[in-house]
Amino acid sequence: MLALEAGHVVPASRLVAGVWGDLPPDTAVTALQGHVSQLRRALGADAIVTQAPGYLLAVDPGGIDVARAELALAEGDAAAIAHALDEWRGDPLADVADAPFAHEALPRLEELRTALQEEHFEAELALGRHAESVAGLRALVAEHPLRERPRVLLMTALDRAGRTAEALDVYADARRVLAEELGLHPGERLRALHERILQHHDETPPGPREPVAPPAARSRRWRLWAAALALAALTAGAVAVARSGDEPRTPAVRSGVLRIDPEAMRGSQAVTLSGTPSEVTAAGDQAWVLDADAQTISLVTGARPRTFATGSTPVDLAADGTDLWVAGGSPGASQFRGPQVRTLARVDAGSGAVRDSIALGADRAAAPATDPHARVAVGGGSVWVIRSDAAVAQVDARSGRVTRVLPVQAHAVAADRDGAWVLTGDGTLVGFGRADGAQRVPVDLDLVAPGSLAIGGGAVWVTDAAQGRLWRVADGRAEPVRGASAPGAIAYAHGALWIVQPTLRVVQRLDPRELRATGEVKVGGVPRDIAAAGDSLWVSVAEGDRATATCGPLQHAAGDAGGPVVVVDLPLRAGSRSAARAMADAALGEARRRGFTAGRHRVGVRLCDDSTARSGNYDAARCRENAEGYAADPRVVAVVGPLNSPCAHAQLGPAAGAPGGPLAIVSPSNTDPLLTRDVRPALRGAYVRLAVRDDRLLAAAARYLREQGARRAFVLADGERNTYGTTAAAYFEAGARASGLSVVGRAHWSGRPPEAVAARVGRARPDVVWVSGLLDNGAGEVVAALRRELGTEVVIGGPEGLLPVSMLFRRAGAAAARGVLIAAPFLPSAAEGDDLPVAGYARIAMETALDAVARSDGSRASVARQVRATRRADSPIGAIAFDAAGDRPAATGALVRARRGGGSVVNGSTEGAEPVTVLRPR
Repeated sequence: MLALEAGHVVPASRLVAGVWGDLPPDTAVTALQGHVSQLRRALGADAIVTQAPGYLLAVDPGGIDVARAELALAEGDAAAIAHALDEWRGDPLADVADAPFAHEALPRLEELRTALQEEHFEAELALGRHAESVAGLRALVAEHPLRERPRVLLMTALDRAGRTAEALDVYADARRVLAEELGLHPGERLRALHERILQHHDETPPGPREPVAPPAARSRRWRLWAAALALAALTAGAVAVARSGDEPRTPAVRSGVLRIDPEAMRGSQAVTLSGTPSEVTAAGDQAWVLDADAQTISLVTGARPRTFATGSTPVDLAADGTDLWVAGGSPGASQFRGPQVRTLARVDAGSGAVRDSIALGADRAAAPATDPHARVAVGGGSVWVIRSDAAVAQVDARSGRVTRVLPVQAHAVAADRDGAWVLTGDGTLVGFGRADGAQRVPVDLDLVAPGSLAIGGGAVWVTDAAQGRLWRVADGRAEPVRGASAPGAIAYAHGALWIVQPTLRVVQRLDPRELRATGEVKVGGVPRDIAAAGDSLWVSVAEGDRATATCGPLQHAAGDAGGPVVVVDLPLRAGSRSAARAMADAALGEARRRGFTAGRHRVGVRLCDDSTARSGNYDAARCRENAEGYAADPRVVAVVGPLNSPCAHAQLGPAAGAPGGPLAIVSPSNTDPLLTRDVRPALRGAYVRLAVRDDRLLAAAARYLREQGARRAFVLADGERNTYGTTAAAYFEAGARASGLSVVGRAHWSGRPPEAVAARVGRARPDVVWVSGLLDNGAGEVVAALRRELGTEVVIGGPEGLLPVSMLFRRAGAAAARGVLIAAPFLPSAAEGDDLPVAGYARIAMETALDAVARSDGSRASVARQVRATRRADSPIGAIAFDAAGDRPAATGALVRARRGGGSVVNGSTEGAEPVTVLRPR
């Protein structure tokens, strides 16, 4: 540790933490002094100087191999770089790689070695050693497949060696790997080089190099060589532009709708729309596009669209001949503010006038869909629409009468002339006949998160929104389409499946027989949805890299607007039931308290919205667009947020692949274990979080109940699979078994009378019932039925889905709600004068980000390193330090007992509850 920072004082506290971690022995300080004495005997009495607050290694940096390598890189001395590479022996810190300090040091050393290799090969190419460099560059690319610069150098070497086809293969492989691993498209340098090679500019060298070394002046020889390269690149670029002017231009649009000719594989009409174009439908020669923010619909026929409203919040739409069908909703008295679909409007396709409003008859509210895609489908004279309770209503298109309600937990629906296919929230595909109501045999799909579906080519096509995988279902059998990435909406038309690729900004054509991509169309912005009609495809397009459109003004100290920027990313449209606004105020307040300074840096802060008016909550597409915008703005060095775990999933890829990054994300509130437990390290980037993971929290709750004498537990969930309640139930059950708490039964209450569920629980004679789910999904009614069945002796508990306490009292009744135990992921000690601890977590997240900026050199990469290296012993939520995955080993939660109603209605609020214990994961 001293050698890595030779010439600088390393505090004793950091040396102790670096050797022994967060739980040093009581004798650590004495042991440290003993180590220093031994080192002085080995190196000389004057080698280590005691200087408050620690020790300094007083040696010539030229005697330390790392320092020599860094100096060679900073000066750009090709001979010194080659010598530094020759000195490199095996893996750095190989015999102490498990020491806590190595977790921070190793990434720096690996980056140093890679940068040395890149500089070495760049010098080799400058000397004309193209063919000789290919083998080494291939090995470097294989070692760092997600890094752009080695691929640029390899493509350049191959092209200059006359192996152009192989150079193009390198680009194709880069595109595939980046899409599969990070959900990103190749960077600007790779794309520009690819275009130049295609245009046979064999003499074009690679573009300007990104800085990879500590700030220092390059040697004059190296700077002159780089200037020559830049001039050559500019010249080649001018030629490329001149030649491209002879090619036919394909219309594209950054925000609006693009009409595509599927035969010619090019755009035929581009219409610009303001706002956030999202769902699109088409019929005949026209299309309708929903604006997720303005809550309006635009009819597109010619070059000038016509915009209208329907009197409610449009959630999704589908066209059929002269009628446009719009699922409309309005916020209800629910945990989540998003519009609940309760009506289906029949709109005149030509005038935009609402001809009929059909009540769908939903008898209770459910959590609104944050991805409201494929909620309405038309076919065979019927309209199929997913209601607020996730059941599907079949509506006769002629009379407007609801003819049938399908009691399924629907996520998406598609229809043809024979009937409808419904994708449920647990990943099951169910078919229903149009006329006879017959239900086809359900097909169970291995989906992490159900996405979109389409019908065509003798099959039903289904996507997994989390994994970007595509499934083909035919004759009752499901098979994954190998090698096909389907991260967005899909449609079947003109004998092919069309896949929206938001990251690549293209629409891709898939051959349904050969199951391979056969072409693509660039769209300009970020494609969101796709529809087919007649001889055209219609694609809604939102503006990419558009973070400024979702952000407020830059806030900073007077006269200081040019420093690093920290973004606060939250669902600010989520309304008064969300803690987002309180979290934003707390985070911004901390920056103001510090005078918008972080060490020697003047810092700007922007509040950015990751929600839409239509969803009333985070919008997954908006989350990703925001992250891409932050990555494109070099000033943004850190993100505080997001509030929701699915939003974080959407932001991981763009943040991990941010130029000069990764871009640090400090989330106050994410609790999904999959964000850090199962996600690949390359995708996690510099993501960290303050809140305790759900699996650890709920295991601690189960252990506490066992310690209090509970022996028999029954576990209930609000859905069959892959819902919040079911996942949380699985975490509790695993913790129960590990702690010796016997699980005597498990069940879900979806679609079942609460009394029947309670009776089944009663027959198992448990002493604890864990009710895992949302109040919006009926948890309150289940608690009431359980209390009537079991009395007051049996303990009833659940996760934070039972919050706020005030709503639990309203849904379950005072007698049933009183005494319910709730495991909350946020400690009350973080609250600042109110009942919203999560706001305190947001303030601490901003503290963490600003402290990292203060310790950094102001660059993204430096801030990311400092965020991951955070060490804070005292905070209102305990020690703050992050493991390699981004979790806090010291993170804890709280178990509270509901006592009274009538308090705050904000989600997560524990007002009306009393603390029982701190839940400390093991």
